[in-house]
Formats: sequence, C-alpha cells, structure tokens
Amino acid sequence: RRDTVKLRRARGGGKMNIRRATAEDIPELMNLYHHLSPNYQDNPSAMELAIGHASTEVYALEHNGQLVGTATVSFRAVPSRGLVAYIDDVVIHPADQGSGLGRIITEHCIQVARDRGSARIELTSHPARVAANKLYLKFGFVKRDTNSYFMAL
Repeated sequence: RRDTVKLRRARGGGKMNIRRATAEDIPELMNLYHHLSPNYQDNPSAMELAIGHASTEVYALEHNGQLVGTATVSFRAVPSRGLVAYIDDVVIHPADQGSGLGRIITEHCIQVARDRGSARIELTSHPARVAANKLYLKFGFVKRDTNSYFMAL
C-alpha cells in the first residue's frame, strides 16, 4: 500500500502529492472542512481521532507544498458484504475546484479500497454538491434509492 503518491497536476503544472494526514495538518484540514459544509464546527479531537484510528485513512492533497484538498477512506467488516470502504469528506479548496483535483483524490481513495480488498465502496454526498455528485456518477457509483438515517449521541 502506498502512503504517499507523487502526482503531476492535470492543469496548472507544479508538484502534487497525496499523503496520509498528520496531527500537524489539523488546522489546515479544519479550514478546508469549512468549504465542505456551512454547518461545520472545528473539532480538533475528532480530527485527531480519525487521523490516528486503525480503520481510517485521512489523506492530504498538496500542490506545491500547500494543502489544497483532503479525503478520508474508512473500513469496516460487514457480515453480509465483507470489507466495505467508505469515502467521506472529499474537499478541494474553492480556488482549486474544477482543476481535476477532486477526481485525482477520489481515484486515490478508490485504489486504496481496492488494495485493501474491499468488496464495495460507499459514500454519501449532499445534493447541493452538484459537481461532486456528477463526479461520483462518472466513476460508476450508483445512486441508491434508500433512506439515510443518523442519530447524534
């Protein structure tokens, strides 16, 4: 499994790198998360938990040394499916949206899931994130006709 991937940016040149996020990235990651949802509230302890958790891989996407994007892949074993991967929190800084970076980091997450032997990948995306939803469909994700529930504890 590759923890660091060196890439060339699709447009605009420069060096790109996808690597596992570290605790030092937390302030920049929290800044990115504000672009994911207007309701996001900084939660450094949740970020630290995710970065250090055995079932979770938080990735940092850098362009010319600047953190410009992130995505998370987590895994759980499901009796009816086997190992299932979940992609969460794909965020590209607004200044870099439309440059292909969302595609690149999503491809990386899909490859990580394949490398780990996942039987399937699941994700959710808010309907307001039109470009992200189109991207997921292009990858071959299928929109499910299901109810989605959560309970805050």
